[in-house]
Amino acid sequence: MSIVRAIYCLDIMALSDDLKLRIIHWYYEEKMTMRGISGLARCSLGVVHKVIQNYQEFGEVNNPFTQAAQCEGRPRYLTNEDISFIAAVI
Repeated sequence: MSIVRAIYCLDIMALSDDLKLRIIHWYYEEKMTMRGISGLARCSLGVVHKVIQNYQEFGEVNNPFTQAAQCEGRPRYLTNEDISFIAAVI
């Protein structure tokens, strides 16, 4: 995962689910623009777009398939090749 993707991922993860639901409410019920929502929610336009996109695609504010896999946990120090080599030596 690139540094930019990791920072973006942390930015969207930093928002509470309650705020993400408010973003959806502002967009669909109040008919606010994404730029207006980004100012009100104090987050980037890209994050607002991603929240709305997740809601349109999955019916929820978080992507259920990539959230845990890409945004949580410590990065690996060993590659799969390193692990295969160690297993072969042992």
